[in-house]
Amino acid sequence: MSNPTARSLALLRNLGYRAKVVERWNPHTKIRQDLFGVDILALKPGKPVLVMQATTGANHAARRTKLAWKASPRTGKVQGP
Repeated sequence: MSNPTARSLALLRNLGYRAKVVERWNPHTKIRQDLFGVDILALKPGKPVLVMQATTGANHAARRTKLAWKASPRTGKVQGP
């Protein structure tokens, strides 16, 4: 079975988005580094830019907490809808 990132990329591309993984492995620090806390950036003319964090169901709560902190480090609250 494919990983969450691969499944998300396939779905976005099937929906007509140009999608790219914006997470990378940093061999010096031995950690994965995300762009603004997300794994995938997706673009489609006439549509808002999509940013996605791909994860398994078991990690959903941890990723939501991580994104909420990165969205607004001063308050810890997600900004927007």
